[in-house]
Amino acid sequence: MKEYYNYLEWVDESYDQLLIHIYHNFKIDELKSIIKKEIFNLQYISKKQLLSILKRIGDMSIFQSKLDIKILKEHIYCQLVSLENLKDALQQSVKRREKTQLSEDMLEELLNIFLLSETLKIHTNKKYRIILEKNYN
Repeated sequence: MKEYYNYLEWVDESYDQLLIHIYHNFKIDELKSIIKKEIFNLQYISKKQLLSILKRIGDMSIFQSKLDIKILKEHIYCQLVSLENLKDALQQSVKRREKTQLSEDMLEELLNIFLLSETLKIHTNKKYRIILEKNYN
């Protein structure tokens, strides 16, 4: 992670800002290469487990909340959740859906690839551009 961003600098920030930071610092081809490298070099979580978790998480970071609370109507999930909260949410999601507890090392690998993958989606998928729009309007 330290190669791409410093976790401690972003831990209390809403993670949409980190996605934008990564988006501006890495072109699409670089991100694809980095993700491949990171998956190839996994040490704590298996590739099969990682891909299963990422598939189940899906679009967790992008869609507006279904809660009927006024403040949430104008925001998307990644604008309201800090990086630390995201890490906790990933842990809880895996625990609930996969029926397994991730070690801290496994969670860090998942978080890193998750953030890189979400940033790649901003580059490649029009519906993810809402992150850019919400940050610049």
